Amino acid sequence: MHYNSKMEIIRCYIKISLNKSNPNVLCLLPVRNGEQHLLSYFENVRQFTNGIIALDDGSIDGTIKLLNEEPLVLEVISHPKRDSYAGRDDSYNRQKLLNASAKYKPKWILWLDADELIAPCDIPLVHKLIDDIAVSGNAYAFEVLRMVVDLEHFDLHKLWVYRFFHYQKEQYLPQSRLHFDPIPTDIPETHQFRTIIRILHKGSMTADDRRLRFRKYKEADPKLVWQSSYINLLKPTGYLWKLRPYITEEILILP
Repeated sequence: MHYNSKMEIIRCYIKISLNKSNPNVLCLLPVRNGEQHLLSYFENVRQFTNGIIALDDGSIDGTIKLLNEEPLVLEVISHPKRDSYAGRDDSYNRQKLLNASAKYKPKWILWLDADELIAPCDIPLVHKLIDDIAVSGNAYAFEVLRMVVDLEHFDLHKLWVYRFFHYQKEQYLPQSRLHFDPIPTDIPETHQFRTIIRILHKGSMTADDRRLRFRKYKEADPKLVWQSSYINLLKPTGYLWKLRPYITEEILILP
């Protein structure tokens, strides 16, 4: 991931409607060693999804136990335990999750990783996207904020990732082991839209977190096949912006 930062305060603007019927959204979760994040993750996603399908990619902590105990989790796909991230194939894992979705007949698919949350003040926007705006055949991107210190401050932003799309049978994701947008390959760029919805990324909140994240990708991509460098993951905390709710009306889809 590459971020750009500016000396500006990020504010957002909403006009929302919360009283909508069941949106039939299925959240897909690839995870390894996500125990520390899962309880807050479940609390977050239960506000806008009908269920979770999870793929545990060899966790050696309490991830499997938490997944099996959570009522919102409809199914857990498990890989054998392993001691490192070596051999990680994100495309394969996500395709397995997407294939497993078929039996639940979802209308919408939303990808959210264990160390990510939808900004609480943006959850009404997710409902608005689902109920009023999203169109079959399109994919929608959310902005990733690198949270630091706590969940109220971030230092990097302006990275959009495509995570939300209308489900159809026999969809296929890009065949790239790492670093790709997990949306079906048959969705053309003309049907891909950025939104003002924000994802809070918790994986780099402290210097220790950043070092751990760097080591993870060093194990997963030791020969730098999928990205030329991961040194950006160690970038020290920069200027801090405070996460703010949108305070006036604004369109949800960016031009």
